Amino acid sequence: MPVQYSIRENGGFLHIKATGKLKSEDINDLLQKLSKDNMLRNEHVTLVDTTGAEGESLTDTEFTEVLKMLSEFPDKLIARKLAILIKDKRFTKHAVKYQALSSDFGVPAKVFNTLFEATTWLMSEKD
Repeated sequence: MPVQYSIRENGGFLHIKATGKLKSEDINDLLQKLSKDNMLRNEHVTLVDTTGAEGESLTDTEFTEVLKMLSEFPDKLIARKLAILIKDKRFTKHAVKYQALSSDFGVPAKVFNTLFEATTWLMSEKD
């Protein structure tokens, strides 16, 4: 499966890892699973790690559909903070777009190039 996740810190830390070619169906499947996962606390931080992915094939329309899915389960799917880890410029477009749109959900979001910086920011009290 191109998108997998693990939940740590007693449900307070969600680590999403993308591999292969990332498509909207994969993200929607993931969001459906997360919306039903009782291990995930409502108050959590999320790390989306795209460093293992080959590329993304999300159109702007599909990207909008993913955002709609988030709004259907806001208590469960919308994190307290969101870090997006990218390995190169192929993922910058959607990462930066998601970062900008996350403010509509009231979620501080940042794009990072290193795992250390991403997790340090997620676990800090600063936004």
